[in-house]
Amino acid sequence: HLDGSVEPIPAIIIPEHLRIIEISVSPMRIEAITTIPVTKFLNHIVEALALPKLEKIVEDEKLLLAINLYSSSLWESNQRTKVIWLTTALEALIKPKKVNKIVSKQIDNLIEEFDSTREKAKEEDELRRTLDRTRNRLLGLKKESISETLRNFAITHSMVIGETAEEARKNINSAYRVRSTLLHSGYAEKNDIDNAVAWLSKAVPAILDFLTTEASNPS
Repeated sequence: HLDGSVEPIPAIIIPEHLRIIEISVSPMRIEAITTIPVTKFLNHIVEALALPKLEKIVEDEKLLLAINLYSSSLWESNQRTKVIWLTTALEALIKPKKVNKIVSKQIDNLIEEFDSTREKAKEEDELRRTLDRTRNRLLGLKKESISETLRNFAITHSMVIGETAEEARKNINSAYRVRSTLLHSGYAEKNDIDNAVAWLSKAVPAILDFLTTEASNPS
């Protein structure tokens, strides 16, 4: 569907106008907003539908979420918000891994020590809930942090982005630092925000294009 509602009939479609594209592949729907010429965008759709295993993309919920988040970023005019959309699109793609066995064992030792100092029979409700949450945070350390997982993800896809591994590492670190600063304080330097948006606007679609093609052409 182009330009939302088609009422009144006949609809007047002006190629230069901003397009709202809705692609439905039951039971999935991707909504995207684009300013590229309609003919060019439709060519992309034709190419996508020609992929041999399009249903594999539909089955990948994380990939679909990342595509929708990226699509939302295209509509966003505020640079600060765009950083959040784009970094979240990358976060949707990652799968945190467990830390190595040596670190995991050390965390187990810390949890055992933590448990040994508790006297649960004497804990009031609020204290018990606080201690339980703290224990869960310790357990959470057995998985890589989001920032570490994102860093490894960007390095793995550095060639797709068109960068060296070191460049990808530095760029994702900078972009994620801007994202964290914005979420914690609501403010970041304009130059840092612009640099983050510029890199993310290059990296995210490149990775999505690669993963979409990979998903539709399973080996």
